Amino acid sequence: MSTVGGVRAFGRPRWVALSVALLFAATLAFVLGVSLERNAISTESTTTSIQTSGGTNGESGGEAQENKEKAGGLADSHAGVEGSERVLGVDLESLPAVIVMVGFSVLLAAAVWWRPARPVLIISVLFCTGAVLLDLVEVSRQISQNRAGIAAVAVLVALLHAMAGASAGIAAVAPHGARPYPAGAQPL
Repeated sequence: MSTVGGVRAFGRPRWVALSVALLFAATLAFVLGVSLERNAISTESTTTSIQTSGGTNGESGGEAQENKEKAGGLADSHAGVEGSERVLGVDLESLPAVIVMVGFSVLLAAAVWWRPARPVLIISVLFCTGAVLLDLVEVSRQISQNRAGIAAVAVLVALLHAMAGASAGIAAVAPHGARPYPAGAQPL
């Protein structure tokens, strides 16, 4: 449903449509990342509890105690992982915080779609900028915990948020109905 010159997509300016699509994609990737991280934490907890339940058949009492101490140290190091990311006293990985973030992201995408006015687009840019910063903190945290897969998802989320914010910023400063190409030029 694009018009000649590619100025509009689905009845909206192209940068607005792109921003909304990227914001939805970032939200879905965020939910995927949270799900993967919760699964990784529960898997680590299960592994740790199995290791602490006792030694193997061939271990002596001293070896079994040593393995319990090592596993206990591992459990202690992961005990604070789930609630470790706090901003202004709010655990950003708790279920209510995730629901609020997803809800706000979806409402913001709807507001950008239905009312792509400059103030709404600027709010979207600010939200995406904050989200990118939090995503990069998450990338660092996942790398420090040797979770490359989840770190890769966090990088994807950061990139999607950055592109959504950039496209909202372009839409905010572009004059309404502006042509993306010089007069007479055709898109590739």
